Amino acid sequence: MRINITRRQWFYLLILALGGAIGGFINGLLGAGGGIVITLTLSFLLPEDDENRRATFANSLCVMLPLSMLTLFRYAASEKADVSSISEQLGANFSAEALLIAAAVGGAIGGLLLGRIGSALLSRIFAVLCVISGVLMII
Repeated sequence: MRINITRRQWFYLLILALGGAIGGFINGLLGAGGGIVITLTLSFLLPEDDENRRATFANSLCVMLPLSMLTLFRYAASEKADVSSISEQLGANFSAEALLIAAAVGGAIGGLLLGRIGSALLSRIFAVLCVISGVLMII
């Protein structure tokens, strides 16, 4: 059985593959940031309506979870992974587990709010976070 793929579908597949590869590369290189590329890629391909904007953010999260886990395991296997230095710099016995628990709670709350917040507001929040992250990295 032969599958007929139109030029437009090939173009979309190429854009998705490039966006995924670039997002994965950035996430592996920097430890974060790949979700921004994936979100922008999906935003470029999908029509702009409320349903698609929510789907863009939700799909980006679904892709970023396993990608971040791979990055985490690779980083943990390297010799440079030293979580204890954070506790020493803070002058307290904080641990990575506390950060992980807080991030999980925040992620659960954000996931619950995703369906309740308008897509225009979600886009603005995402844009503001991208700008703030970019400015902080330059400074």
